[in-house]
Amino acid sequence: MKKKVIRLNENDIENIVKKILRESDFNWIEETSYTEQEEFIINLIDSCDKEPHGAGFSYKKGGEWYFYQDDKNKVFYYDWDNVYEVLNTKFGLNHQEMRDLIKDVLERHYNLKGYTTEVEHKDWIADWKDIII
Repeated sequence: MKKKVIRLNENDIENIVKKILRESDFNWIEETSYTEQEEFIINLIDSCDKEPHGAGFSYKKGGEWYFYQDDKNKVFYYDWDNVYEVLNTKFGLNHQEMRDLIKDVLERHYNLKGYTTEVEHKDWIADWKDIII
């Protein structure tokens, strides 16, 4: 089988790149800006230690549980004390607003699309590795 050689000049490459950018769902050019609430969630998630746990990942900080990413059921749990109470006190968010905020951050910043969000108390989470497998 004979190989073909394709020669592209700078103009050809530029046109190909423009076509890819136009047809892509991802906005490659626009800078992403976040609200204060979104930045708070991003900083909180990024400050946690992410470790494999059961069917996903646990996010802990100082040995305290903050989040659990259940990849099997596509649910991202957040802790009542460490997340819910802080968002409610700091920003006055209700439960649905928190769920929407965290879901938006997961999709926009972490590319975790299709996840639902749920609040749980760490007492229930105590032995998740046996529950979520």
